[in-house]
Amino acid sequence: MALTLALVCGFAACSSPPTKPPLPTEVVRTATMNITPGIEVLARVALPDGFAPSPDYPPMWLQSGQEVAIIGTRNGQAMVMGYGGSGYRSARVIAEDGGIGASDARMVDFAADPDGMVLALAEVSTEAKRLDVVTRDVISAGAASPVSSFDGEFDSASLAWLGDFTIPLALRSHADALMEAPRDQLGLVRGQAAPAPGASSGLYTITVSGAVTTGYLKLNCKMSHLSWAPNGMVAVGAGDAYAPATIIDRTKETCDRVNAKPPIRVLDWSHDSKAFLYQQLNGPQVTGTYRYDVSSRTERLVALASGAAAGI
Repeated sequence: MALTLALVCGFAACSSPPTKPPLPTEVVRTATMNITPGIEVLARVALPDGFAPSPDYPPMWLQSGQEVAIIGTRNGQAMVMGYGGSGYRSARVIAEDGGIGASDARMVDFAADPDGMVLALAEVSTEAKRLDVVTRDVISAGAASPVSSFDGEFDSASLAWLGDFTIPLALRSHADALMEAPRDQLGLVRGQAAPAPGASSGLYTITVSGAVTTGYLKLNCKMSHLSWAPNGMVAVGAGDAYAPATIIDRTKETCDRVNAKPPIRVLDWSHDSKAFLYQQLNGPQVTGTYRYDVSSRTERLVALASGAAAGI
């Protein structure tokens, strides 16, 4: 029996194809990713102690690729760190709550212009019920310059750049949410007035070339964080606990829902602005990745998370 077994094993060894080398395993581990062999890493720098990068903001290229900006929090305060120089090892603070760029305010959104030379910030004043949009030259050490202000309290504020001189700002006013809620849920008694409204919800367009001008477009949907198409005409609202995911069209002045449970995370747009990829989220977990066609308002599944697939 032992001889027979040995012969069988020997025959199998002779007839089987040569084994393939094992797939490479990650050799560089960080708090947020594992890097596999063969991927070129230009630089690896340590972030400040206590600094936590925000999962909602990818790194931003500044100064035409000479500097990388990382958005995160430290000790509960929002902060924008910049890394440049040789090996991107020269670190500096570009903006922070209560400090440079926002000395009397709390930052709620960030966007760099196409060349990465100017950073736009949406800031909530610590002393007044007001939201300010300011711009800061990333090379200059001077203070940020306010370009537009909006009175009131806001549940959502989202800004971006459309070209070199246009900043779109999507606002969702807290006063609008109060108007929708039943009076007994507002803590108001008979005869007591509701809080005075400030700036209306909608899409504002701030032009910073020469004299600053601000346009307004009222849309029949709740604003949330927007991801803009390359043509600057269409945007996707990610949605949140109080707003659905939406498609906003500036030329048609329309707002349509995306058939997905919010919030969603837009990964990228096609170069012709006709489609985009997005992830549907279930809490912190990704359940699936989809391709959405803007003209036909149709979507198709591109990838499914292994955990979600196991549940099918």
